[in-house]
Amino acid sequence: MTIIISFKNKPVNKGIAKQISELIHTKLSRFKNQFRILRLVFDDINGPKGGIDTTCTLSLSGPRLSQKVYKALGRNEIESLQVALKKFKNAIHSSELNY
Repeated sequence: MTIIISFKNKPVNKGIAKQISELIHTKLSRFKNQFRILRLVFDDINGPKGGIDTTCTLSLSGPRLSQKVYKALGRNEIESLQVALKKFKNAIHSSELNY
């Protein structure tokens, strides 16, 4: 699985990118053969004001899966990613995806 991480309106933070990559590998390891590309785009929607303003767009695609996109909002990159992953897991449990 190829993981692509990008940040809009923010400089890339190597430490956060490493934490994100580790979290993805931990949470999605059982799906590694199902997805070819996992793309994450983080955006700080109101600049340096603070608050719940970081969006995460989680996009997955693979040989058996047309592109699926999950969006989430959080206080920072990790929190917004965790919310997006929860949406993904809920979709799996509700049989949206048959894995």
